[in-house]
This record gives sequence, structure tokens and C-alpha cells, in this order.
Amino acid sequence: MTAKHYAHRRRIKGYKVFDEDWTCRGMHYDLHEVNHIDGDIEICQNGMHFCQKLEDCFRFYEKFKGHVAEIEAWGWVDDSNGDSYKMCASNLKIVREIGWGEVADTIMDKDTLLERLQTSLKVSYPHNRYNTGLDNAGGYNVGSHNSGDHNTGNHNTGHYNSGCRNSGNTNSGDGNSGNFNLGSCNSGDFNSGDYNSGHYNSGDFNTVDHSADFFSTKSRKLRLFNKKVDLTREELVIRLTQSGLYSMPKPVDDNGKEIGKATLIAQRQQWWEHEADKKAIKTLPNFNPEVFKECTGIDVGTTLVKQATI
Repeated sequence: MTAKHYAHRRRIKGYKVFDEDWTCRGMHYDLHEVNHIDGDIEICQNGMHFCQKLEDCFRFYEKFKGHVAEIEAWGWVDDSNGDSYKMCASNLKIVREIGWGEVADTIMDKDTLLERLQTSLKVSYPHNRYNTGLDNAGGYNVGSHNSGDHNTGNHNTGHYNSGCRNSGNTNSGDGNSGNFNLGSCNSGDFNSGDYNSGHYNSGDFNTVDHSADFFSTKSRKLRLFNKKVDLTREELVIRLTQSGLYSMPKPVDDNGKEIGKATLIAQRQQWWEHEADKKAIKTLPNFNPEVFKECTGIDVGTTLVKQATI
């Protein structure tokens, strides 16, 4: 393979959005193998494109109903694009799929994300077609009595619901006016609990976000290393992401098979010694090496750097 002068050899981690069949611009990506492309690697010309930051992926998609994944790219890599958002490489491997809940947790501009997700659910084909259910005014429904589209549940006015009586979109629960809910009767979004007007709740009847409680109107402070920390969930997720902790070896392999505990600890210790950003991790608020080892299996040793003050 030859390379343009602006492509150089390196290894980098990033994120990529795929269509529902794991294709992108006509190329199918294998989930368990290294994907490779020949020829001169050049952004917008030839190569497998990706972004270093998750939020940057959505700059390039007005509509998307597919998959989001953490990837690793190497070989010839072109990062010469003037806007610095897009990169491309000759080799790319899918590390893991990222659920929409984690996408929303990671991206700060959630209003824009949700607006674009909802926009992507709008359909352009004629209604009242391709229904296997009964009395549907919408299209592509397996369920019955839907005025929305692509529902497997019944009596939905929204789209892509497996639950019933939803006016929102992509709900597996019932009676939601919000979106992406596993629970029922939520007007908020991304809830696994019920009757929440807030977002990302696993408890019920909450007006706040990210709560496992019930009937809560006030958010509790988060705990990090068993101590309270004065950070919002969004701020904490960003700190943990920037520290690189989410890139440590996972408890399952690329085929979804669980890795033995001893092997996993050995892999994570190796990661700590050679890849981890030790300073960023050790300066997390309330960092405690014993708690860290109990949760991850990693022995950080006795040399600590000064902790951050919150």
C-alpha cells in the first residue's frame, strides 16, 4: 500500500456510527475481525472514517437508526482534515457497541442529540403499508391499531415502539409520551423505571434525573470511591471518560464470551502498567487505591500523586 504525505502510521481509539446492518457507505464491517482497506488513505476519498470524540460523530448524520461503537484504528491514518472532527484509517476494529443510554450519558448536548434522534425516526414512505397487524394507519407495523410506524406493540401513535399506547418513540414500556423508555408511563426520556417526568431514572415517580429513588424532586450528591463528590453525573462521566477508564479490558471478549477472573485481572494489570493514564486516574476526586483494586482488580502500587481538590 502507498500513502499520501498527510497519512502516517499510528494507533488511535475513537467512535463510529453504522447503519442497521453494520455497513457504512456501502462497506460492511465485521464485528469480530480486523476491517482493512487498501489504497491511498485520504479523508473523504479512501479509508474507514471515524471520530476521536463521540459527540463529533453526529455532526455527519442527519438521520440515523443504526449502531454506535467504540473502535480502534491503526495502520495508515489521515488526520489532516481542517475541522479536526473526522479521521480515516486503513485498519479498523469494532471494540464494542455503545447503547443509546450511554451515548446520551456521555454527550453533554442532550437536547440536540434527542432532537436529532427523533428527527431520524420520521419516515418518508407512504403510510398504511406493509402492516402485518390490524387496523393500522401507520406503516410497517407488526402490532395493531397503530397510527405510528414500525411498531410491534399496539395502539401507538409514536414510532419504533415494542410496548403499547406510546405517543413517544422507541419505547419498550407502555404508555410513554417520552422516548427510549424501558419503563412505563414516563413523560421523560431514557427511563427504566415508571411514571418519571425526569430522565434516566431507574426508580419511579421522579422529577429529577438519574435517580434510583422514588418520588424524588431533589438530586442526591453522587458518590465516588465511597465518598460524596460535588459533581453532576454528566461532569463525572466526562472525567471518567477523559481518564481513559472506559478503555480498560472488558469482562467479555470480542465474541461476547465471559473472560475468567484471573485472566481479566492479569489483562487489566497489564493495561495499567503500559497504557493507562495513571495521573488522570489517580487525581480523580477521592481516589482510593484499595477501593479501586476491589472494583477493578488493579493494584496501582503505593506511589500516589496529589489528589484533585473539589
